[in-house]
Amino acid sequence: MEAKKDKFIEMFNELYEHLKEVNDWDTSFYSLLHQGRNNDYIIRKYRDELDTVREVRNSIAHNNEYYFLPSNSLYTLLEEILEKVIDSPKISDFIDDNLMVIKEDTSIIKTIQDMKKHDYDQIPVVDQKGKYIELLTTNTIIRWMGDLKLDQSAKLIIEDVQIKEVLNYAEEDEVCEFISRDSKLDTLIDKHESIIKAGNKIDAFLITENGSKEEVLQGIITDWEIPEIYNKLNICVMRQEIFQ
Repeated sequence: MEAKKDKFIEMFNELYEHLKEVNDWDTSFYSLLHQGRNNDYIIRKYRDELDTVREVRNSIAHNNEYYFLPSNSLYTLLEEILEKVIDSPKISDFIDDNLMVIKEDTSIIKTIQDMKKHDYDQIPVVDQKGKYIELLTTNTIIRWMGDLKLDQSAKLIIEDVQIKEVLNYAEEDEVCEFISRDSKLDTLIDKHESIIKAGNKIDAFLITENGSKEEVLQGIITDWEIPEIYNKLNICVMRQEIFQ
């Protein structure tokens, strides 16, 4: 019991120091928890539980109440939160190193074949320097095909054109955000939630070295992959009794 109490206090202090550092603010844990401007997704999500952690810690540290110990669920919660915020996964841990892109002068027929082979419904188009231009989607390809001519047998005549010509049929409302590969996953979650709360949409997050559109594209996270990131940041703790 003594060891558990000491470890709980140790974890609390480590989290406290982390909050002071990221917020550049030497103040109380309560103020950091509720007013810290740079708190990440995990801290905001579990703010109420961390308030309970603070109360238990104060009872132990200030009142010397040895009998007043954290429950197993609260202890485990603090342990998992600490692991997530101190050693939070980065976007670079999530992206595929074998990113498939196409150059703007690539053949549309070859591209369609590659998309079918890999079961892609969209693929990033880059210029000769590897900088992002636009997403080529199956919807764009279908719109392009809608303008193709028919032969005497009413079959489409598909001319092998370059991707940059097909991109003329791309959706005008494509929304993408650039983000650094070294950003934490919760930074991406913050951006995503801000966009959704504003009533907007996001098609993809484009990953470069420092989050600049002038840099070589290194990865892409589509809106379909966002739920996977939420799952990766999820803390699976049963929230039942907090005291034993």
